[in-house]
Amino acid sequence: LDEAIMVQDRHFKCVYANDLAAQLCGFASAEEFKNTPVEKALELVQLFTEDGQPFPREQLSARRALQGEDTAEAVYQVRNRTTHRESWAK
Repeated sequence: LDEAIMVQDRHFKCVYANDLAAQLCGFASAEEFKNTPVEKALELVQLFTEDGQPFPREQLSARRALQGEDTAEAVYQVRNRTTHRESWAK
């Protein structure tokens, strides 16, 4: 799969991540990423809106969906703080 995928439970615990998602966030493996609390993982990246403004974490799709929103899509840029690698997420 050529897409970074991460799935969280209702407590925002990562229950699945593929290796690409882990690598984009600076982890060596999906297992390491999965075993790291989401808040700790989010400290390793910066999130930006499509126009370059900081993206509020409370607007992340998973958080909005878990709060009951029917359509919780969001597009944002993820920048690894260490490698400065950038990718787009939805």
